[in-house]
Amino acid sequence: MNDINEIINSVIAEKTVLKEQVYELNDTVNLLEVGLDSFQLMNVIVELENRLDITFRDEDLIVIKFQNLKQIYASIREVLSNYGKKTVSG
Repeated sequence: MNDINEIINSVIAEKTVLKEQVYELNDTVNLLEVGLDSFQLMNVIVELENRLDITFRDEDLIVIKFQNLKQIYASIREVLSNYGKKTVSG
């Protein structure tokens, strides 16, 4: 597992009701269908921004871009590649 995925899983485990269950989820499982609500999702996004030293653009903050682990990873990679932020291995 790469650093970005480890950070995503760690943040979800710490900031949501999923806790350690996140480590057992398939990366395409809809997080909103397994217990996350919009408040928890926003907490995850803010914590990811803090830990990765990135900023998601307002227009990128749509649920579909953060509804599963695979999409969260892709959204982070997009920020890292398109907006010139600090890179994280992965």
